[in-house]
Amino acid sequence: MIQAAHAALKCKGTYLRTVYHRLVQRRGHKKAIVAITQKILKAAYYILSKREPYQDLGGNYFPQRHTQQFLNRMCRRFSQLGYQVSLTPSLEI
Repeated sequence: MIQAAHAALKCKGTYLRTVYHRLVQRRGHKKAIVAITQKILKAAYYILSKREPYQDLGGNYFPQRHTQQFLNRMCRRFSQLGYQVSLTPSLEI
């Protein structure tokens, strides 16, 4: 299962890769890999029990779900780099 987790990280733009990159910052590589392994096992359980195909949430799942938190985090990062940022929402959605 650890090898499956490593293989899942090589696919760009996937939910599992995004989760890994979020966890590795706080927990480290080994614990993040184990967490990805647990997510794979949990997904496999639901796939087999409900007999439904796997649908990846995508790499941009977290920014879409938590838009305001994502924007605040990006503004903090830019201000740490020495930029002033003001956000105005566009009319096009």
